[in-house]
Amino acid sequence: MSALDQLQLVKLGDICHTNPLISVDPSATGGEALEKMKENNITSLPVLNGDTVIGILDIRNVMFFLAWGKYKVSSSDQQPAFCDDKVSYATRNVADLIAVGQSDGGRVWDFDGKEPVQSVMEPFSKGVHRALINVSGTRRLLTQTDIVRWIATNHALNRITEKTLEQLGLTKGAVISVPDTSSALEAFRKASQNEVSAVAIVDHKNQRLIGNLSGSDLRGLDGCCIRKVEKPVTEFLAEMHPTSLNPIVVHKGDTLTYALFKILSLKVHRVWVIDVAHIPIAVITMGDILAKFSVFSSEMHA
Repeated sequence: MSALDQLQLVKLGDICHTNPLISVDPSATGGEALEKMKENNITSLPVLNGDTVIGILDIRNVMFFLAWGKYKVSSSDQQPAFCDDKVSYATRNVADLIAVGQSDGGRVWDFDGKEPVQSVMEPFSKGVHRALINVSGTRRLLTQTDIVRWIATNHALNRITEKTLEQLGLTKGAVISVPDTSSALEAFRKASQNEVSAVAIVDHKNQRLIGNLSGSDLRGLDGCCIRKVEKPVTEFLAEMHPTSLNPIVVHKGDTLTYALFKILSLKVHRVWVIDVAHIPIAVITMGDILAKFSVFSSEMHA
């Protein structure tokens, strides 16, 4: 059976979450939502007004709001700092945060559980991270991780997954990085400016990869500790999410199977491709991987 046949045969309802949907009320605050994300180790929350889904709050909404909120500039170092009268994301209702930084206005992607996996490959490879699936009248969540896990365990797709990252063209993406002397706020702003979900943190002396910062590192950041983002990025991560100071790396000669193993076993959303000097040369996200299984990918027709 071909790879395309597999993506048509398997249905969304077969691979989406079976756990109860974790959601949040539109009147909840951004701080409460981030705490809920941290407690459940997730990066998004459907926002439900009764039975009506009004949107999905993604950690990237909060990252954008935090990065481009109201700031003042210090005359001494020209660095952004918080205004005392800044309206914090921590006290804003999640209903106000849903569409922040999203070109599609916070659209909810909704599919029927009987639709084939192929139906989500294109949007998921172009920036959509999750969708709601209707399975016999019950809403369930489908994430990029669910599909990546299915790919990793589907031996019919080995023709693609056993190729090296270089053969698949996954080692050419530009790396957006910040030096370790940057503040966490500057790093979040750079990620937002470049429309990426994460930035590499490199040693300012030798450019070696020493960490990564993403929206996930905002989980648990409430109004009481919002000013931590003004600290050096490595100090911020050491306090909030120390594991982000141990970025997951691969080499261009590794197979996609190996990269999938690292992503799934270590529960990360990306791996960094490094050279022999430990300098990052590319980043591979779940979206990059899913693009190789889109109907428009040459790999699916080889």
